[in-house]
Amino acid sequence: MNKDSHYWIEKLKLIAHPEGGYYAETYKSDAYLSSACKKTRSLKRKLQE
Repeated sequence: MNKDSHYWIEKLKLIAHPEGGYYAETYKSDAYLSSACKKTRSLKRKLQE
């Protein structure tokens, strides 16, 4: 990683994505999903701490 990319990752407080690259969370829904097996789960997921 070059110095410029490291600078922006830190400055923008980007989070490493498990599939590669970085991102910034801009919105998190309060909605819930129900699956065919009758399990309900929040769309919110705990991000890296």
